[in-house]
Amino acid sequence: MAATTSSVAYAKQLAVVVRGAGAGSDKAAGFVAHHLRELLAQDDRYDVADLSQILGGDTAERAKRAFEMAEEEVQKGRAAYETLDLDPAIDHLNTALNKFERNCAHVTDIKKVAEVLMLLGATHILRGEEKTGAKRLAQAIALDPNIEADPRVFNPSMRAVFQDAVNRLSQRPPGTLSLASNPSYAEIFVDGKFVGITPMAVDKVTEGRHYVRLVREGYRTWGKVIEVVGQVEASDTATLKATDTFEEYDALVEAAFPSLPNKSSGDKVGVVFRQLGDLLKVDELLFAEVRLDGERVKVLSVLVDVKDAAVLKSASQVFSYDSRPEIYVREIGDLIKKNFGGGGKVAGGKDADKSSEADAAAYASGGQCAGMSCQKFKTLLLAVGAGGGVLLGGLGSLFDYLAYADNTEYKKTAQTSTTAADLRGSGKTKAILGDIFVLLGVAAAGVSIGMYFFWHPAPSTAEVVGQKGGGWSAVLLPLDNGAALSWSTTF
Repeated sequence: MAATTSSVAYAKQLAVVVRGAGAGSDKAAGFVAHHLRELLAQDDRYDVADLSQILGGDTAERAKRAFEMAEEEVQKGRAAYETLDLDPAIDHLNTALNKFERNCAHVTDIKKVAEVLMLLGATHILRGEEKTGAKRLAQAIALDPNIEADPRVFNPSMRAVFQDAVNRLSQRPPGTLSLASNPSYAEIFVDGKFVGITPMAVDKVTEGRHYVRLVREGYRTWGKVIEVVGQVEASDTATLKATDTFEEYDALVEAAFPSLPNKSSGDKVGVVFRQLGDLLKVDELLFAEVRLDGERVKVLSVLVDVKDAAVLKSASQVFSYDSRPEIYVREIGDLIKKNFGGGGKVAGGKDADKSSEADAAAYASGGQCAGMSCQKFKTLLLAVGAGGGVLLGGLGSLFDYLAYADNTEYKKTAQTSTTAADLRGSGKTKAILGDIFVLLGVAAAGVSIGMYFFWHPAPSTAEVVGQKGGGWSAVLLPLDNGAALSWSTTF
């Protein structure tokens, strides 16, 4: 019988190591690190190492055992619920929930927690404790807004309680979650989703209890369940504890990075790279040095084969600095596809080619503005502004004409008559409206024309790297106390 093996079996163990170089680069490095790992994790050639677990000591293992025990408690609670043995069901489910909360630093799949809360809420409702049950359901909805009431568990009246909890929570104002860490620049995950790098204020957070994780390589993962109240800022500062292997890891990384800018494909590397690979138990190391140069982010990436102690690939990427995740996803995706392309979902295939073409079209001429290319946005703004200006000006002219007609009729009417007074008041009103609409039309047309010719969004990667020829540009930048006009010439 022939044995079959999936391509995943041949996936190489890969560790991604990112460092900021120079002032102000650490936050950008945090975004690059996260999205490099996320995108490479979708590539079937690699099994990306979770450094927070490898370097995290025994806490990750303890959490894993706790989650296994929690799963057993959930199964017991579900079985007790199905036999209407409600008191033991609540005990088992609360035990499972406590294990998740005590190990929230390692909770990555928030749906499991939400499902426990849903079952717990259903059990309380069935026991006649509707208020407590509704509270548990609201907690589940806050964690996973897309969660649904399983009809196999929720009868019609219970589903009505669930829907009422959804409606009540949607009417509550969101809150803000402000997070900082020591040291700074840790990755922030709220309810399992990456939201940014510390320090950061996360806006529009649904009211309720949220699972917060902070991850920084070399440090133990920090976690806490934080209560968020509508229109209130909940804040917390995490003190991250270094792992037992932090000093060894950090020393090896610091020794490796200085030699990276001089490396190209085929070059041999020193023993420090093999030592780092052995420490992380990986086959390959992908280093990324992130440097800020004005408004540009420069990423130098070097892929090293640990066993052969040789550089497999060296590449770089330059793009405009922006803390929005979608910018990093696009730019890091381009870096992987162009320089480390292969058989993965991100690195190759028809879908990747189509995605690349779509990105190129969408972000040409200065990136993305309001969901479209900035050039298209500027053209649309010009058309709307100029067209609207013409319409407003035309409307103003109509009012001016009507005012002129009233004034002409007023002169022909006896000045002591009521009609004359009415014509005089009507003419003044129409004249004022005419002037206002004409001014608005001129302003709308002027602003749209000015933005079209003088507003230049940050250029895309292709424009920065592949810029050819010369030219000039002028930029008008509004300031709090006025405006600044800059002129540049390229040759």
